[in-house]
Amino acid sequence: LISVFKRLLKIVILYTNLQGNEMSDSSKLGVFLVLSFLIMANANAVFSGWLLQSIPTFKLLFWGFLITTLFFFIRLSLSHGLAALKIPHTSFIGLITLNIASSISWIGYYWALKFIEPAIVSALMGCIGPLFILMAGFISTRSISINQAFTSVGIIVGTAVLSWASIANLSAVKNVTEQNKNIP
Repeated sequence: LISVFKRLLKIVILYTNLQGNEMSDSSKLGVFLVLSFLIMANANAVFSGWLLQSIPTFKLLFWGFLITTLFFFIRLSLSHGLAALKIPHTSFIGLITLNIASSISWIGYYWALKFIEPAIVSALMGCIGPLFILMAGFISTRSISINQAFTSVGIIVGTAVLSWASIANLSAVKNVTEQNKNIP
């Protein structure tokens, strides 16, 4: 796995050098961390998609949220004491809003993994995020560049094609009966 990271990093560095730009060490670290995240996120999607074929979605979500909550409560308590668990009244609404948005995002992600192959779910999640950033930028500045418009159209078309493939039952996640197996 480390050799894959190194090769990908060398490709990015070579491409950047061909364009006449030299990468600093912090840029190389940034590229390495982004590549690491992408590989781990996709490995998580494949594992979770496989796991969701055998257990109910909300059971996985319950245990995932519970373990994550306990981990961060324990970590916060050990590093800053029990007083750190007290939430100021001014932060309460923001914290609740963040938790609801995060919950909806994760529920949607795992629900999609149950029915759609992981590569499509990752692509959809990668498409939806930039669209929300673009919408937030448009709402705040009331302007959009031609490059942003073309990018948005491309993302929407790609998302529509992937969604259609899943709805038309053309993705790899299907219920396979003994009669439908073509194994010699």
